[in-house]
This record gives sequence, structure tokens and C-alpha cells, in this order.
Amino acid sequence: MSLELQQAFGLRREEAMKIRPCIADQGDHLFLQRSWTKGGRERIVPIRTEL
Repeated sequence: MSLELQQAFGLRREEAMKIRPCIADQGDHLFLQRSWTKGGRERIVPIRTEL
């Protein structure tokens, strides 16, 4: 699953492994908490296609 997240959303490997879908899925975007990202910065990744 983490490989699919990396490919579909351009996530880094560590982000894809740490992501918690119940928290990240905001409908039209993914919200990545600072503890999941490089540099400790929150990120928003838009969802532009249907999977």
C-alpha cells in the first residue's frame, strides 16, 4: 500500500509508511502531519484524480 501512495501522490517513502489514512484523508486532499514529513513541516497534497 505504501508503494501505491508513493506513486499516486508523490509521497516520500517515510511519509507513505507513516501515514494514517483515517487522519490524512480530508476528502479533496491529504493532510500530512509534521511527524510524518521530512523537516517536520505539515503538508497538504491535493487529490486530483479518482483512484
